[in-house]
Amino acid sequence: MIGHDAQQIREVFGNIGGKAAPRADPSAALVMAPNPMPSVTPSPIPYKTRPKCRHRPSPTSKVERLWLLDHETPPPSRPTPHEHAARLLRWLRSAGFSGTLVLAQDLQRIYPAMCAALDWEKYPWQTVARALRRMTGGRKVYKWVEGRRLCVYRVVGAPHVIKSQLRR
Repeated sequence: MIGHDAQQIREVFGNIGGKAAPRADPSAALVMAPNPMPSVTPSPIPYKTRPKCRHRPSPTSKVERLWLLDHETPPPSRPTPHEHAARLLRWLRSAGFSGTLVLAQDLQRIYPAMCAALDWEKYPWQTVARALRRMTGGRKVYKWVEGRRLCVYRVVGAPHVIKSQLRR
């Protein structure tokens, strides 16, 4: 049994390869034939809204936390990267490395051990290295070690550290 749509198509276009079907009204062919050209009227393009601007607070504004002293204990404040670097220098001076050059890769390796010993949450090494560089002269120093040019830090005494802290 031929479906209703197939029968309409045969009436409009004729029977291909068989008897000719009776010709239908030409205006009906225009209505039933698929439109070869796309619509001239543009389809509405969805309007892309800009994301809402997230206003950043000014760097001078500080957010304060409030704690109920009877019910809560405030968490200890996290030491800054500058304090981490200062503590690393003190740790090296107490171990007898005062006035020497120490490889940056060695400091990078012992820094997590120092944080674990002090129960501090560690920062990424580059953050601490930046603070350490500022405390030890302000520029990177490279030395040739075993045929390779490596970054070194001078373990300075306490007066230089205090002086650099005042410059900040």
